[in-house]
Parts: sequence; structure tokens; C-alpha cells
Amino acid sequence: QPPADIDARAMVSGAVTDAPTRTARVRLRPGAGQGLRLRAGAPADAEEVAVPFSEVSEVAETIAWLGPDAVALDPPEVVEAVVALLQGARGAHLAGSR
Repeated sequence: QPPADIDARAMVSGAVTDAPTRTARVRLRPGAGQGLRLRAGAPADAEEVAVPFSEVSEVAETIAWLGPDAVALDPPEVVEAVVALLQGARGAHLAGSR
């Protein structure tokens, strides 16, 4: 039992800062990206989903991990981050194959 002058709920709720505040539109290949569909609350056969996120880097990594099975459509900063990640992976692959 915490002391009476301590509001544990307020302390914990103040520490949680990563609640989704934005949405990324993503097109998914049929049968792929079920995790993103679940995160978006979309049906299993949805081709385009609205994925809630708070950190551009986190959602971009999730989308990029799916490779050609996912295309970031919006917002522009997520699209740019996904492209940069995929270009970096391509560059690393090409450098490793030399």
C-alpha cells in the first residue's frame, strides 16, 4: 500500500508518453502484414490500413521489415523514413556481396 500522499496512478500515467497520436496509411499485400492490420483494427483482408503510431522511426521500421509486402503512403515523414531504411538495407546488402 503506497503512502496516502502518493498518487501511484498519476505517477504511472505521467510516465506513459508513447500513446499513439498519429496515423500512417499503409498498403499491404494480401496475406501479409497481419500485425499491422491488427494494430490498425482493420479486417484481415484490408488492402489499406491506418496504423496508429507515436514514433516515426518505430512505425517506419515495422513497415520496412515487411519489404515489398507493405508500402507507406502517408504521412510524408514516414514514407521518407521507410525509403531510407530500405535504401540502407540495399546498400548494406550490395556492400556485403562485393
